[in-house]
Amino acid sequence: MRAALKVAALALMLPLVVAGQALAESAVVPNANANHNGTGNVNGPFGNSGESTGFTFQYEIGASQLSGIAVGSLISGIGFRLYSDSGTITQALDFPEFNVDVGKSTSSPANLSSNFAANEAAGTVLARSGDLSIAANTWIGNQRLNPFLTISFTTPYIYTGGDLLITISDLLNASNGNAFVPLDAVLPSNKYGNVGNTDYNDTTGFANFFYEPVMQLDFSAPVPEPASWAVMIAGLGLVGALRQRRAHKKTAA
Repeated sequence: MRAALKVAALALMLPLVVAGQALAESAVVPNANANHNGTGNVNGPFGNSGESTGFTFQYEIGASQLSGIAVGSLISGIGFRLYSDSGTITQALDFPEFNVDVGKSTSSPANLSSNFAANEAAGTVLARSGDLSIAANTWIGNQRLNPFLTISFTTPYIYTGGDLLITISDLLNASNGNAFVPLDAVLPSNKYGNVGNTDYNDTTGFANFFYEPVMQLDFSAPVPEPASWAVMIAGLGLVGALRQRRAHKKTAA
């Protein structure tokens, strides 16, 4: 009987233990490029070698690429890595404005509108806004697979399932006008689409014209629901009862 009660208590608590260990995680999209470089590079949205001092880019990630992110997870940052042939960026980059919106899309990746706002569904969140500074030599190159540099969100987005739409609009400091940041990238597809233009805060762009950067999404597992806490408390109560019963038997002996 005692053994059965122990098993029942552990069964009640196990989901909460597992949830407690599911801390911050990350997912690379496209998934196939988690350990492989992309097929090309794209210099937006971080610098365009004097041709532009700002970008507006919108990226749609298909649901099939987000299966590792549970509904209810908090997406707290986005990372980019340099193209495999790129050296470390030795120039500091200063963005007076670097704004990121995250939400769902009204269109599929292959059928995005050229109008940025038309692609954004209700519930889109301004995940970060304002200035951004990237110090010299923090964007590492010259690696077989370069590490991601993460842009953290001030307002995490609660993932609700399905496709994910990320819009970045930034303004590069004029003193960085010769910046060139080639990102590891792939061709757009029916799982991964984009709209882009080479000006800050553009309203329209070119759909699926640019390469799509390989990205890393940082997220944390959902917080357990109140019902789950009740299950955990019940499990702890069973364990406490078992210990108390054992102590009483020893005293009686």
